[in-house]
Amino acid sequence: MSALLRRHAGAIAALAIAIAALYGRVLGYDFVQYDDHELLALHYGDLVKVEHVASVFWRDAFAVLGPEARGVFYRPLLVADYALEARIAGPSPAVFHATNLALHAIASALAYTLFVALGAAIPLATGLALIFACHPASALVAAWIPCRNESMLAIACIGSALALLAFVRGGRRTALVLCVACYAAALFSKESGVALLAVLPALAAFERTGRAGETRALGHAGCAALAVTLVWAALRHAALGGSPIGVARALANLWELPVYLGKALFPVGLAPIPHPADTPWWPSVAAIAVLALAIYAARARLRGPAGLGLVWCAAFLVPSLSVPAQTWGLEHRLYLPLVGLLLFASALAPRAPASLASALAFAAALGFAIVTARRLPDFAGPIPYWESAARHAPHSTLAASRVAWRYYQAGRFADVPEAATRALALDPASGEMYLARGIAYAKRGDLVRAEPDLRRAVELAPENADAWSNLARLQALLGQSAQGAESQRRASELEARPKT
Repeated sequence: MSALLRRHAGAIAALAIAIAALYGRVLGYDFVQYDDHELLALHYGDLVKVEHVASVFWRDAFAVLGPEARGVFYRPLLVADYALEARIAGPSPAVFHATNLALHAIASALAYTLFVALGAAIPLATGLALIFACHPASALVAAWIPCRNESMLAIACIGSALALLAFVRGGRRTALVLCVACYAAALFSKESGVALLAVLPALAAFERTGRAGETRALGHAGCAALAVTLVWAALRHAALGGSPIGVARALANLWELPVYLGKALFPVGLAPIPHPADTPWWPSVAAIAVLALAIYAARARLRGPAGLGLVWCAAFLVPSLSVPAQTWGLEHRLYLPLVGLLLFASALAPRAPASLASALAFAAALGFAIVTARRLPDFAGPIPYWESAARHAPHSTLAASRVAWRYYQAGRFADVPEAATRALALDPASGEMYLARGIAYAKRGDLVRAEPDLRRAVELAPENADAWSNLARLQALLGQSAQGAESQRRASELEARPKT
C-alpha cells in the first residue's frame, strides 16, 4: 500500500494544489441567488426538518423553487445532503462551497484513477485529470452550489466503473456489490445516472476475461441494477406525479449535443445562463470535425478505452435531451461527458511520444485554468453573477429581469430603470419589470415616470398585492386620494386571501 501511495503521490498532490490554487477563493463567495439562496436560505426552516430529510425519496423537494421547477427534478441524495449539512452548519454559503470543492477534488482524483486503470501512463493521466479539474465547465461545479449533484454523480459513476473493473480483473464478488451500490447512488443523485446502463455493459464487454462464473455473476449484477432502476423509476414517478420526458422535448433539444461538444473542446462563448441566439456555432462545427478525425485515427483501437470513452461521453450527453427549455445549454452538464472525452484522448496518446502527449495535456490544462480563473469572479455573488448572465446572453429574458431585481434588492435604484427597460424589450408583458422600474423611479423622487409604470404593473398583474399597494402610496403622494384609497382597498383584499 505504501508503495502504491508513493507511486501516485505526485499526481494526487498536483491535483490538490491545482484545485486549491484555482478554486480556493470560492470559499469567500456568496450565494448567487439562482436556486442556492432560495433552497438553502429562504426555505432553510423546511429543509432541516427531520421529516423532510427522511421523505426526500418520495417528495419533489425542488417544488419549493417555483412552478417551473415543480415536477421536473428528482434528486433525493442531493437534497438529503443539503439538509444534513444545513442542520450541522446552518445556511452558510462558505460551508456549502467547501463541500462542493471537496467533492470536485474527489471526483478529479477518481477520474485520474480511472485513466490509470484503463492504461494511461501516470504523467498523461495526471495531465488529463488536471484538464478535468480545471476545465471551465468544471468551474460551475466548484463555484455554483446547485451543481453539487454533478460531482456527486461523477463520484458514484466513476466508482461504479472502477468497482466493475476490480471484479473483472480480480474476480472479487464484493466489487460487484459495490458496483451496483454506486449505480444506485448515481441514480438517486441525478437522473443521468441511468446512463450507466449503457456504460457498464460496454466496459464489461471490453474487459471480460471469460473466467469461469464471470458471465453468470455479471448477469446477476445486471439483474440487480435493473431492479434498482425499477424501484428508482417508481419512486420518481410517485414524487413528481409523472415522468416529464417526451419525444417533442428531446427533438427540440437535439441540437444541444453539438453545442456541448463545442464547449468541451473550445470553451468560448460561455455564459452562466446560455441562450441559443448568443451561442457561437463555430466551436460545435470545429469540435465535430476534430472528433471525426480523431475517431478515424483511432478506428483500430475502438474496442478498448477509446471506444469506451466515446460510449461514456455519448451516454452522459443524451440525458440533456430531456431538460426543460429554461435550462438550455447549462454547462455543468459537460462535467461527466468530459471524462469520456479525456478517456478517448488517452487512447490516442500511443500515436505520439509519451512525453509529448503528457506535455500537451499539461499545456491544455494550463490554458483551461486561465479561462476558468477569469470566469470565477462571475460567481462571487448575485450581482456579478446576473450581470455576467445578462452580458453574455443578452437575449435571455431570465438574465435581464434578474439583474434588474438584484439591483433593486441591493438598493441600487439608479441602475434599475435601464436594466428593467432591457428586460421589457425582451418581454413587454412583464408586470414585475414595470413594478421594479416604477418603484425605482419613485425611490429617486421621479413620481411622474413612476405612475405610468405602476399603473401598467397592475394592468398586467392584477392579482399582485404589492403592485397595488405601491400604486396606492404613489397616488397618495400625488394627491390622488380617491384613486389611492381604491388601490389600497384592492391591495388589502388580495393580501387577505388565503395563501395556496
